[in-house]
Amino acid sequence: FVSLEMMTVLPVLRFALGITFVVAGVLLLAHIGQSRTLFAAWQIPLPGAVVLAIGATDVVCGLLFALGVLTRPVGLLLATIAVGTAITAGRHGGTIYMLAAPVLFLGCVFFAWRSGRVVGVGPVRPPGVQ
Repeated sequence: FVSLEMMTVLPVLRFALGITFVVAGVLLLAHIGQSRTLFAAWQIPLPGAVVLAIGATDVVCGLLFALGVLTRPVGLLLATIAVGTAITAGRHGGTIYMLAAPVLFLGCVFFAWRSGRVVGVGPVRPPGVQ
């Protein structure tokens, strides 16, 4: 059974998670010179294009995720970006990235997994089909 508190907490949590990606993308794009230098130092090919792609993806997908639109594919894409962030977190000097990236990853995977489910309604399957 899902309580009323859970029905209000989960959308707020999804919104906060999406806005976190939006802010990260805006900061990445706002400091594009520094970001490009970091990506080049990490020997990522085409660092300028990669920074633009990741920044734009963070902003657009973060907004979609916050609004609850296409939550499953957007959540999986953002989870993939969070994996990349976790891999580079140690290279960035650690700090909050060491904890934030796995939390963002788990949040995105959780909401991607549970999207499409209506509270109290399960999928209709014929008897004997698993």
